[in-house]
This record gives sequence, C-alpha cells and structure tokens, in this order.
Amino acid sequence: MKNKILIAGLILISTSTGFTQINYPVKIAETIMNTYKDSMVVLKYASHLEQDKQILPGQTVEQAQRNRPAVWNYEMGVVLTGFERLAQMSGDNRYYDYTKKIIDHFITAD
Repeated sequence: MKNKILIAGLILISTSTGFTQINYPVKIAETIMNTYKDSMVVLKYASHLEQDKQILPGQTVEQAQRNRPAVWNYEMGVVLTGFERLAQMSGDNRYYDYTKKIIDHFITAD
C-alpha cells in the first residue's frame, strides 16, 4: 500500500507538469481524495507493525492498522507535492484545499 501511494504521487507530479493531458492526474487525485478523505494513514506491513510494537495484546493486524494514528512521511509529501502542481496547472483550488486539510492535522498551536 505504501508503494502504491508513492507511485501515485510520482505519477501526479510527473503528469501534472503540462506535458500530458491533465485528465490522468485529475483521476488519480480524485481517487486519493476519496480513499483518504480525512487523513492519509498509509498501511504498514504486519512485520513492521510488530517491529514497532503497534499491535497490542489480543489485537489483530487489521485492528492495529485501523487504530494507527496518521504520521507525516515521505510518501505523503510526494503525493501532496503532486496535488500542489495539479492545482497550479488546473487552477482548481480543491487540490490546495485537500492539501491544507491533510497538513493541518499535523500543525498544533505550539
């Protein structure tokens, strides 16, 4: 799943530079916005959950995935960079708004 997000972000960046039709990155962006409506919690491999001690006793891997908080990561940065470029190329502020909503989750008062 993590690799799919990164690939989608790279496609968004590379195809939103004006060299190709804008339809393809728009469809990718819409898929991402529908899949990750409130935050981008990228699924981890079960072995990584175990290694990071994120599976509590009596919890399944699926439950641990659902209860994991969103954390900033490289993949998110790549995807949101693609959203920024898509907003610039298309003039559609939905992509800026989505980026702001995702980033606001990580900004605290202090």
